[in-house]
Amino acid sequence: MCMRVRHSLSCRVVLLSSVSCISVASVPCRPAVVHSRACRSLIHSPASQRRRFIMASSSARRDSPSPSLAASASASAPIAGEYQGTCYCGKTRVSVKGAVKSASICHCNTCRKLSGAPFLAQALFSADDVEVSSDIQMASTQTSKAVTRYRCGACGSPTHASLATFGLTALPLSILVKESTRCPEELRPQLHLHYDSRVLDVNDQLPKYRKSVRHGELHEDD
Repeated sequence: MCMRVRHSLSCRVVLLSSVSCISVASVPCRPAVVHSRACRSLIHSPASQRRRFIMASSSARRDSPSPSLAASASASAPIAGEYQGTCYCGKTRVSVKGAVKSASICHCNTCRKLSGAPFLAQALFSADDVEVSSDIQMASTQTSKAVTRYRCGACGSPTHASLATFGLTALPLSILVKESTRCPEELRPQLHLHYDSRVLDVNDQLPKYRKSVRHGELHEDD
């Protein structure tokens, strides 16, 4: 604490209440001196006034939102953004204007084989927010009743997957994140899917579902 105040116990209670709010909000300590002056004047006030001050201070602390809760609410809210990307050769382009629904890392056999990688990192958007254009005919593969995956017809890069039944489009992060740049915070994967099918262990703190989120069963470390 950056104050040197020697007053009665009642004054220290009020002062500590005020300083705790200031320190949580990461405000410099200098404004707390104002509270110390107020506290000195309060000592010489009638007892009824001191009680009203303490009660008002307690009420304000109860009514003000918790910083951690506010941060959690902000973090959980979808973040709308604009993203552009291209395939390897640049003949197929992807443009997104909207909030990401979710971002995940999939270890399923289909994603591994079609990406040629040990897993596929991808983000899910509303289909209405995604625009794909290409100078040539694109190749498509229907991997399930609900999913059709597309590639550039020239270089073969995976560009997107359509989940038309659900009105969603999945985009590989490789097409959205530019070379030599970090992945935007809102696009970073939040969980692993089909972790039981992995060919490579991933040591991170993300939830790892054995299959899909719908099955709800998490992988347990050996």
